[in-house]
Amino acid sequence: MSARRHLLVLLGLVAVLLFAGLGATALTDRDEGANAEAAREMLELRSWVTPALNYFPRFVKPALVYWLMAAAYAALGATEAAARLPSAIAGAALVAIQYAFARWVFGSAIAFRAALVLLLSIEVVAIARMALTDAVLVVCTTAAGFAFFRAFHGEPPRGRWYVATYAALGLGLLTKGPVGVLVPVLGIAAYLALAGGWRRVWREARPAWGLVLLLAVGGPWYGAMLWTHGGVYLARARGETVGRVLRTVTGPGGTVLFYVPVLLIGFFPWSAFLPGALVGALRGARARAAADRAGAATVFTAAWFVAGLALFSLVPSRLPHYVAPLFPAAALLVAAAWPAGVPRLARGLLAALGVGLGGGIIAAGLMGSTVARLLAPAYPADAGASLPPSVYVLGMLALAIGATAALRDAARLFSSLAILTTALLVVGLHVVFPGFSTEFLNPAGELIRTAARLARPCDRLVAVGPYRPSLIFYARRPVTFVGVHDRIWIATLAAAPGRLLVLVPRASVDRLPPALAGLRPLDTRGGYVLLASPPDGC
Repeated sequence: MSARRHLLVLLGLVAVLLFAGLGATALTDRDEGANAEAAREMLELRSWVTPALNYFPRFVKPALVYWLMAAAYAALGATEAAARLPSAIAGAALVAIQYAFARWVFGSAIAFRAALVLLLSIEVVAIARMALTDAVLVVCTTAAGFAFFRAFHGEPPRGRWYVATYAALGLGLLTKGPVGVLVPVLGIAAYLALAGGWRRVWREARPAWGLVLLLAVGGPWYGAMLWTHGGVYLARARGETVGRVLRTVTGPGGTVLFYVPVLLIGFFPWSAFLPGALVGALRGARARAAADRAGAATVFTAAWFVAGLALFSLVPSRLPHYVAPLFPAAALLVAAAWPAGVPRLARGLLAALGVGLGGGIIAAGLMGSTVARLLAPAYPADAGASLPPSVYVLGMLALAIGATAALRDAARLFSSLAILTTALLVVGLHVVFPGFSTEFLNPAGELIRTAARLARPCDRLVAVGPYRPSLIFYARRPVTFVGVHDRIWIATLAAAPGRLLVLVPRASVDRLPPALAGLRPLDTRGGYVLLASPPDGC
């Protein structure tokens, strides 16, 4: 296949997998809803330095992704699709960077394979279709790492590539804080520890000037925040950086093995071939790095992956999308090491993953009512709600991917995996997830929109249950979140002037405190009820 056809295939897949149907599902909580709403409030309040959430300052994330989302809102309106558009563009840029770098190192055939493996990875597609900071972060960290490698192994003059490295590090700092610098620096340091070259890098890269450039790109916003909020911002920023290293700030925590299943599923089906590619790249690493550019690139990506995985595994705060910066390296490793014959271990792992994932999806479909009950605390649904029937197609496709392990010809295996994984992602993104959203995600947003249309400026919107910042996005005004047992706080809200409009899970209506006993139902949708107090003269 020619390079032109490679690009056409990649462009078509990017359009279908990253951009099509971006607004077909409601925002998820918490991060997606919080980011989308913080960007919306930034645009509404014209507060370009200090992000806000529920109209209070939000110090959790730097501002770059909020600026990108706010720009999308200004052009397209504050919709789910606009909130997710910066991530989709970042995902497309990531595929382009992967292809360009791999073509420079390995040639067009492996470049196409590397870009395809990256694009057809479950986690990469997921973060590129969500209103998160991670897709932009991965672009920054990947650009920094690849620019360094081009500077180190490319032809002179190398200065412009070192400049690109520092600029990308600065943008990473402005995207998600110190992790945007730490991941590339740690990956580069791990490579130099294996391959050597510290003195040359120190001489050519001019780290002191690089630090100045990095801070010139990423530092002004931090300076403005510190100037505006002083010690309050400093304390919160320290808690969000150092605090995550010392204790579990967010996520389920877990053990150092937390990311093993994350990588096996998130990088499915290519994860079956990753262990062999890693071992091959690290065997005789110094000699391999000195042999030629291609050998050096495999050692570089292997060192990047192992160092990054160790970092994220040791930090107590763990979430599945944290390891997303490792996926470009993993994809490049698998593409470069794609076997002439298919090893028995890789075939066994592929079969096991396909059976496990496919069987799990089909089992979830068969136990739909049980799954609905498990989801009810976060996403209540109608009685009898279950997963959409298309979930069985998804499970069958995963099983079919596992069955490709029987193929012994590597070229046929790669083509089969690419076609079936594309089908898996298309069905999941454009059939299963929209059906799931209609049943479980949409009802709360639809009812809070109704409440916001009915509410006057003096009225208050209240949501009983878990904190869901996406409701603020749909309400376009402040929402007060309370627990069903917060009797004193609920009584205070009920006694204040103005009408009270309350979104409550249907299962919790009978457990509401006396202060809400007189509210009458206005609407019911999914597993929610919208209650309202009588109109008053405020």
